Amino acid sequence: MLEELLFRGLFFWLLFQILSRVRAFQRYTCPATVLVIAFVFALSHVGRTGLSLFTTFLTGAAFGWLRVRSESAAAAALMHGVYNFVLSWIATL
Repeated sequence: MLEELLFRGLFFWLLFQILSRVRAFQRYTCPATVLVIAFVFALSHVGRTGLSLFTTFLTGAAFGWLRVRSESAAAAALMHGVYNFVLSWIATL
């Protein structure tokens, strides 16, 4: 929950506000924000490399896209929780 509030809440909002003020980026503000935040999100998961880092980037981008579509970090937080639950459940099988 804290990750989503930080990345898809505060950081997303800050970067979106900065990019939306730069006229050259206005058309790409949402996609650029989603990708940059997903990249930072992936890097914040210390110790992941290769495929693990790439999949973390992809899930971060999916959570970011969900944030844009729903206009709320709550949807991304819920999806992140469900994703983590499913991965934990599969690991116990």
